[in-house]
Amino acid sequence: MPALALRHAARRLRRAPAFTLAATLTLALGIGAVSAAFALVNGVLLEPLPFAHADRLVDLSHTLQVAGLLHVDQSDATYLLYRDASRSFSGVAAYRSTSANFSATAAGAGAAPPERVAAAIATPSLFRVLGVGAQRGPGMTDADAQPGAAPVVVLSHA
Repeated sequence: MPALALRHAARRLRRAPAFTLAATLTLALGIGAVSAAFALVNGVLLEPLPFAHADRLVDLSHTLQVAGLLHVDQSDATYLLYRDASRSFSGVAAYRSTSANFSATAAGAGAAPPERVAAAIATPSLFRVLGVGAQRGPGMTDADAQPGAAPVVVLSHA
């Protein structure tokens, strides 16, 4: 009986090509939208962060209700206050997302054209708080945050 029903459905779909195309496109769009939504929810909400003890990480942010701002950047003084006076956190770190120009020099090939890359300006404690270390080299140390210290760049695999 199911084979008969499938043959009947195939004949009906062959007789109405516009309906068949519309139904196929609607199914394709629906399946694509659901797949994209699941990938987003899975990546943002369901998958744990790739850090040790990710369930213990906290994002500290401020709001300014008078001006209707949902997120206000932290000042350096606020970071220092949290770092020095907080007894609730085992560590405090700060970072600011930005972008930068990057140009690599290949051996014997000269300088490559500069490329715009995502970057962050971070305190040396960021790696300790996240529980990650540099794969090569020392990474960042507290001495790198002292006035007059040479700038330090840490590259990621991405």
